[in-house]
Amino acid sequence: MDEQLADLAGATLDDVTVDWRNGIVLISFLPSPKERSPSVVRATDFSRVEVPRAGASRRVKSVAQDGDTVAVLMESGETLRVTAARFALDHHGG
Repeated sequence: MDEQLADLAGATLDDVTVDWRNGIVLISFLPSPKERSPSVVRATDFSRVEVPRAGASRRVKSVAQDGDTVAVLMESGETLRVTAARFALDHHGG
């Protein structure tokens, strides 16, 4: 999945949704130069979510997975992190 996550570089971060009761985090991206359709990273059984937002940056610099953590680095330098038991990347065609 790491290679697919790398394709999200240049995408626009759209939404982060935390479903506390069911233990699910959804990170939604608008299309990137490599991905022509919106994408969603789905984290299930999450144990930690960090969503810093110091500015209005929306452009993604990189997305990578290291063990049980996915990190979304924004062009502004902020890093969103989700630690979870499972991750999946879904593409929503248009």
